[in-house]
Amino acid sequence: TPTSRIVVSKTGTYNFQFSIQVAVAAGANGTAFIWLRKNGINLTNTNTGVYMQNSNDKHVAAWNFVINLTAGDYIELVMWAKGGDVQALTEVATPGAGGNGNVGVPSIICTVTQIK
Repeated sequence: TPTSRIVVSKTGTYNFQFSIQVAVAAGANGTAFIWLRKNGINLTNTNTGVYMQNSNDKHVAAWNFVINLTAGDYIELVMWAKGGDVQALTEVATPGAGGNGNVGVPSIICTVTQIK
């Protein structure tokens, strides 16, 4: 399967949680729209826009959805950027920099937990 798909092996109700660090390049502004797809179909009312208006702006979009899935279903997290140079940003670890250092920042964190 494509690496974007999270496939469940058991039918049930799942809590899908994620966070994405989004950023815009210097001298730009833009919006990152983030939503869910289930089995290749966009899920209604899951889209949210994160607007960045300043050069080098960074935001963390983090929320969760409770969704019913059948064994073999898959979900995907989708991001579409409008305007500027918007991206999901990973920051590489730089131990010792700036006092305590930077232990690294992943661009996306996702947790899927069966709750029922």
